Amino acid sequence: MNNVTDQVNDLVCSFGDGVNENLRKQQKAKKFVESKGYGMDDAEVKLAERKTRAENLTDHLSDYVETYLELGIVNATQKAAGVATVTLTAALLSFFCLFVLFFAGLGVAVWLGESWGDMKAGYFTVAGFYVLCALLFIALRKKSILPFVRDHIIKKVYE
Repeated sequence: MNNVTDQVNDLVCSFGDGVNENLRKQQKAKKFVESKGYGMDDAEVKLAERKTRAENLTDHLSDYVETYLELGIVNATQKAAGVATVTLTAALLSFFCLFVLFFAGLGVAVWLGESWGDMKAGYFTVAGFYVLCALLFIALRKKSILPFVRDHIIKKVYE
């Protein structure tokens, strides 16, 4: 009978502090059977140990999978929040820069018009500058601007 008790104790030690309720019930049942004189043969004990180990392995595996899925959800949420923050910041910054550019262009157009004595010339000069900037943007968008923006977004996703 000591052999059965030693095996149960070894099983308890192998699982450490994570012994579940089923193992405790099984230990009580074994002690009760041993106290009544109904001995279990080695094959039954080994089968019971294997069942207990399989149950514990299944419990630990399901906990691991649940934790892994939760970690994936948390990481995806963090990355989505980071991308949303960058996008919102860029949109607000672009909005404010648009107003600054508009009023600065208006001021430069009035200043040029007054200094040249022809207001129309000042406005058309500023409009020509904006057309030149737009053409430059269109020419460089595939080689420089879009790769920079794409790389920046990808970097934020993988941070």
